Amino acid sequence: MNRELNDSQQATLSFFHHLFLDKFDSPQHYNTYDGFIAELKQSDTFQTALSQALTACANDLTVFIDETCNREMSKEIHSRLMQLQKPVILTLYKESLIKRSYKLCLINAVYDQRDLTEIELNDVKQLLIRINEKEHVLELFELCVRIVEELVEYKHKVKRRKLKGKKPK
Repeated sequence: MNRELNDSQQATLSFFHHLFLDKFDSPQHYNTYDGFIAELKQSDTFQTALSQALTACANDLTVFIDETCNREMSKEIHSRLMQLQKPVILTLYKESLIKRSYKLCLINAVYDQRDLTEIELNDVKQLLIRINEKEHVLELFELCVRIVEELVEYKHKVKRRKLKGKKPK
């Protein structure tokens, strides 16, 4: 499962580090996925934290695409990242089944391992190793990689101007 770190993975980690490193409040009284979702909908702190994490990721990605690709895509990026809410919630549910805790983090505390130190949190390879150790987090990360690749390679439609009164040749 140890793979080489490529540029798209490194870029994805730089954009989505808020999502993978932030700690989210976890509901404590649930037995099923539906119960988990119902508890989360009642929690304003979770909704706020998830929204802030996704907005921070979207802002980082918007700045990158605006500077490198010379495209203004903030609305497209925000809408694409808000679609990540359900996969993030599913990943947090799977994480909560592994580790019952009041605070959940997608990268820290892999099973019985210690949390990463501050230096390790800044090391992309360490973060990727932790992501690869959790299959449910790896699925979310691969979805994020696909989104970044699609947004960078985004082919926007150019609307043709209609000629007034003239037929095209």
